[in-house]
Amino acid sequence: MRLLALALILAGCAKKTTPPPEPVVEPNTEQDTEPDTEAPVCWTAPSHPDRVRYAVISHPFAGPGENANAFEVLSLSADGTLEPTGTHFEMGRNTDGSIVFSPDGHLGVAVQADGSLGLFTLDDDGTVTVIADHLGLGQFYAKHVSIDPVDGTLWVVDGNWPNNGGGVYRLPLNCHTLETGRPERVLQSKLAVSLILDGSGPDILVASAIAGSIPGDDIHLLELGPIQHYGSGQNLDDKAIRSGVARAGHWLLVADNSAFSGIPHRVAISELHDDHVSLHATFEIEDPFDITISPFGNAALVTSGIRNAVIRLAFDGTEWTKEERVSRPRLPGRLVTISHPPLTGRVFVAENLGVRQLQFDPDGSVSEVGYLDFGNSESHVVGGIGVQP
Repeated sequence: MRLLALALILAGCAKKTTPPPEPVVEPNTEQDTEPDTEAPVCWTAPSHPDRVRYAVISHPFAGPGENANAFEVLSLSADGTLEPTGTHFEMGRNTDGSIVFSPDGHLGVAVQADGSLGLFTLDDDGTVTVIADHLGLGQFYAKHVSIDPVDGTLWVVDGNWPNNGGGVYRLPLNCHTLETGRPERVLQSKLAVSLILDGSGPDILVASAIAGSIPGDDIHLLELGPIQHYGSGQNLDDKAIRSGVARAGHWLLVADNSAFSGIPHRVAISELHDDHVSLHATFEIEDPFDITISPFGNAALVTSGIRNAVIRLAFDGTEWTKEERVSRPRLPGRLVTISHPPLTGRVFVAENLGVRQLQFDPDGSVSEVGYLDFGNSESHVVGGIGVQP
């Protein structure tokens, strides 16, 4: 819906585990000369949080009626200054798909309009190397991707019905050579939209159904590889078109922007438990496109494409409430929030012809702190956005 509006305007100018049994080991009388080592972790967070970060945005149009495969790199200083670097590169076309990074910010993955993934690296000086421009093309139709920080696996969500490839795919990735293996569908699902990995509890899959789930349940608590299903619950009904998803602690927010169901657009807020999910509140918000939650845990932001608005949801420790509009961007889309200092709570909004910055404050308020304008031609339109952690 957001891209349709963009086109109309321009025409006129995103653990629980059961331990295995202890093996029986025969006593070893020989001296062990090998040092004890743990399995290496692929990516850890950068050791210098006040470094220059980089953001990557896509430009999905080249001109009137012309599509583009263009991406651009922006620098982000420790004080929040966002500037073009002059670096541009091409992969597959990204209209509004998520662009995610490994915890160290070195590896980036973009979800592309043809269902493939774009894979690239980003060096400390902003140099980009494209590793794959159409990874997985024809093997899945990616709706969302998550990077496993431990072993480098790419977990790909295909949003189709099960008989048409819908489900969760494991795409092996060697985090040292960046070579990928063949994707394997490890779980079948219907209309899946997002997978959230959690290192301390169940992973969360938002999908209309998975194999073995109760009809109507659309939030599923899982452990991947091998699959364990801990519980499910209903957040939205089967007529919903799930757009944005965000999670903070035991809260999960899911947006519905279906234009044809006859049900008001809404954002549903659910509480996550160990083995089930319970619906907590639902708010009517027209055309909710994406959601992000404050790292301080007391607010969330929702972009409304049709209303050219960013709307705040507030949390007082017990109840969520829908509050005032905090910004009026033009055709806002994807949201990215930084959760680490020195820019903790900084929010980046991809909108029609620029990137807007908002700030979550510790008291739950939100302020507008900046805007980067790219110009007024079709080639300046912003699609997706990703920011290094």
